[in-house]
Amino acid sequence: MLIVIGLWRIWSSASSTASDSGSTPSTSEHLGATESSTTFRAQAAVPNEMKKSFVDRGEIIPPVSGKRVAEGGGSGEAPAYAETPSPGGPTIQLNGVAGGGAHMPMIGLGTCCRPDSKGERFVAAVKEWFGAGGVLVDTAQNYKNQPDVRKALDGLDRSKVWLTSKVAMGTVTPALVNDQVRDNVDLSLSELGTDRVELMLLHMAGCEDNMHKEAEEARRHFAKSGVSRRGDVDPPAAAARCTIDAWRALLEQQKLGKCISVGVSNFGIRHLRAIQEAGLPLPAVNEVEFHPWISKEQKRLVEWCHRHEIAVIAYGSLGSYRLARKGGMNQVPKFIAAAAQRRGVSSHQVLLAWAMHQNVSIIPGTNKPDHMSANLATYKVKLTNSELKEFSTIKSAPKDWRDWGNIIHNLKA
Repeated sequence: MLIVIGLWRIWSSASSTASDSGSTPSTSEHLGATESSTTFRAQAAVPNEMKKSFVDRGEIIPPVSGKRVAEGGGSGEAPAYAETPSPGGPTIQLNGVAGGGAHMPMIGLGTCCRPDSKGERFVAAVKEWFGAGGVLVDTAQNYKNQPDVRKALDGLDRSKVWLTSKVAMGTVTPALVNDQVRDNVDLSLSELGTDRVELMLLHMAGCEDNMHKEAEEARRHFAKSGVSRRGDVDPPAAAARCTIDAWRALLEQQKLGKCISVGVSNFGIRHLRAIQEAGLPLPAVNEVEFHPWISKEQKRLVEWCHRHEIAVIAYGSLGSYRLARKGGMNQVPKFIAAAAQRRGVSSHQVLLAWAMHQNVSIIPGTNKPDHMSANLATYKVKLTNSELKEFSTIKSAPKDWRDWGNIIHNLKA
């Protein structure tokens, strides 16, 4: 099931990207925080070189928004940031058992759904990303480009690369969930040419695409017979059980050392609560659609994740492909363009910086080296409190503008 983000439509439509201005801010300048120590809490068999690269790195910085009120568990603090000495920008600490003690780069290269996200041009672009100082590449089985990512890794120091992949939940069935999650993970490792990835996600709540249809047909059949059969044939119940089983299976793959950290993508609050109620560790990450036009439900989801120390990765940071189709950057409020002009950067960078100010990591997709450099410099764009307040005046886009952010809150899973 493809996650259609459409960042490329907006990003590639820009005729040029303004040059970056100013020097890299110091740790205290960037977030105004002090140092604290790190503790390695990996549960998986993490190689020493990976510990050095992504676990024991730099000082830890409290999140921009500070402490939050806990709700139903958790310490009440969003994941903490760490400033890295590399051009890759800041990292975010992944918490709990699922986090494996790792520090994930906050700025990555998204590889979903663009026509040019496969083939030799794409391979060259990923190499450009690493050459520009990028560290994280976000891919998935559903994107059909993992073999190309592998080609781009040729000759690189693997310990300095962060790979995120995703289990194709449409291929997982309730009866064989353990074996199929394992096979999904193994397939990604094979396609990427590595014995481990830094982060593996369940791509969506629920399992095979046909499960809901078959269960609904069975329920209608029993209803016609005058027999009430909720449970095994109830789509929400069946999908929820399979989701929990898939998450349990992914945690087992982490214990085997195939992935340092594990998380989810496109999970709503009720999906995450179901994991809690099952007595399982919460995901370290939830990758979801996130931009200023998202719904109130999606905003509550991000807040819920942060209260429970779940890091959030944004796709669709520039407004999703539907926004692009409805007018693209012409729909961006004037105050965003003004904020960009004051800093000598692009409106795209201001939108990405807004996400980072919400403790949200970004994975914009592009094949253009100048855009890559601009994306990597996003963390230098520091918005004022008054500018952040202006973002809160943006109204949610009509439902047909939003993409998966609207869908996940209505999933049967």
